[in-house]
Amino acid sequence: MDRRAQRERAFLLVFERSFHICDADEEVAPMKSYFDDKIICGFTRQIFEGVQKYEQKIDKIISSSIVGWDKNRLSRVVLCILKLAVYEMLFEDDIPVGVSINEAVEITKKYGAEKSSSFVNGVLGIIAVRLETSNSKVRK
Repeated sequence: MDRRAQRERAFLLVFERSFHICDADEEVAPMKSYFDDKIICGFTRQIFEGVQKYEQKIDKIISSSIVGWDKNRLSRVVLCILKLAVYEMLFEDDIPVGVSINEAVEITKKYGAEKSSSFVNGVLGIIAVRLETSNSKVRK
């Protein structure tokens, strides 16, 4: 399975988790009805667990980057996609920031409201500039 499909699976896990908070192992169990063990591993699981592990930091970055918006007003789809992309931008050194943004926009086009993809692109663009100017890319 290619990274795009794995990233989409990770988004579905993050989205599912947004309805209730529990640890990663508890969350993966109900998703096994949708995906087999081969899909909930590797890159998919890495991203899902990374978003969960760094969620507070990711939420702060998103909140400070959505000018004129409150994080609680964002749709769950948009918020989960932003979390996924910000995690990648901060912690996945082998993924160029532009790829993370593009993939997030594509997932938003598939799952989000009609104009959500331009919003996601704009927010992630702001975050990318901030990361570049502050050199905040976190190394594992």
